[in-house]
Amino acid sequence: MMARRIVFLVMVCVAFLVSGQSKVSKAAVERQRREAASALKQSSARLESNRKATAQRLSQLASLAAEIEELDREITLTEKEIQKMDTAISCVEDTIVQLDAKVADMSAKYAKALRVTRRSRGGMSELEFIFASEEFGQMWRRYRNMRQFSKWRANRADEIGKAKAVLEQRKSELNRMKTLRVARANALEIDRAKLKEKHRDNDQLLVQLRKEQRQIKSIISEKQREIDNLNRQLEKIIAEELAKAEAEAARKKKQEKQKSKDTAAEGKEEKDEAVADADNKKTGDERVDVVTVVKSDAKGEATTSRSSAQLSSGFKSSRGKLPWPVDGKRRVVRKFGRHKHPSLPMVVTDNPGIDIGITSGRWATAVYEGVVSAVFRQPGYNNIVMVRHGDYITVYANLESISVGKGTRVGAGQPIGVVAFDEDNDGMRVLHFEIRREKEKENPEVWLK
Repeated sequence: MMARRIVFLVMVCVAFLVSGQSKVSKAAVERQRREAASALKQSSARLESNRKATAQRLSQLASLAAEIEELDREITLTEKEIQKMDTAISCVEDTIVQLDAKVADMSAKYAKALRVTRRSRGGMSELEFIFASEEFGQMWRRYRNMRQFSKWRANRADEIGKAKAVLEQRKSELNRMKTLRVARANALEIDRAKLKEKHRDNDQLLVQLRKEQRQIKSIISEKQREIDNLNRQLEKIIAEELAKAEAEAARKKKQEKQKSKDTAAEGKEEKDEAVADADNKKTGDERVDVVTVVKSDAKGEATTSRSSAQLSSGFKSSRGKLPWPVDGKRRVVRKFGRHKHPSLPMVVTDNPGIDIGITSGRWATAVYEGVVSAVFRQPGYNNIVMVRHGDYITVYANLESISVGKGTRVGAGQPIGVVAFDEDNDGMRVLHFEIRREKEKENPEVWLK
């Protein structure tokens, strides 16, 4: 009996221990699961953060390249401007030397003439010299000579005064030019210092990016997919527009052909009726009116066609003169076409347009008059607006909001929409802009002034 009780107690204890271990094991597993989920979430967040940081560095690299190019251009222009200033300063200095010599020579001759005249009068005044004459003829000659000398003296004094005024004007101009040159030289040094700093920032970015090649390839591939998707969508819309235009042209051609046949048939019937019955003249007149209306309609259609042709011609003749499609200060952060980064061989971009960073301002504006032919959204580019100018098309992408709709007629400079921020470009607003002649892509920078 005692043995049974002991066995029973042992079994109860064992069961209790097993149950406790089971509860501890479940709690441990649950805790490990939560920890693993948290670690996975943190790891994903770090990866996404690293990806964003790499994307930002890539955008900064492109932006720095644009800034460096702009600074290089400004420095070159300033250097040429300073060279022109130096040439102009040298010319003015030569002129001043010549004027100085001329004024000195004129003054010396004037002073000498006065001394000679005084000596010839023997220290007498002009009046005394005239009345000291021995005869009337001598008095008249002296008087006449004194008058001529007085005129000469007044003219010479006036000439010397004018020469001195010109000399002072040239000296003042020289001082102004030298002051301006100093200012431009200071600006040049500031730009050179900025350029040096940009190159240093560029080198630091390159060091970081060379360590992130795998992420860079992924980001570039993702961006290229977005560009390709946009390109396919644009080409699809353009193809649909062309097909629609061709169908409309075929329909109008068929309609005109049928109208011609009907007109010819009506003319024949009218002729037959005129021969048969002269009283049908009134009806014939009405038919002539109908023919006139048909011709008038055809003329109207030709006018519409010429309007489209004029848009194409006008746009084509504006090559290199089009306004920029953004308001405020801007710079091109990604250029047109396929480019390989000189220091990062894995960074290859193929851009069907240009990306314009706006450092001030916010609006995208039409570069030429036309009609909005499409408005749509695309991942990576927010809202997109296409404007048709006859055979030419302009594309405004990455708009956070738009102020036009399909079919809206726009004029040059008219707001299209508000450009969206690009978080990869330090929160700067960036517009993707394209120019096409139907499906053929054009370099926008060649068209913009």
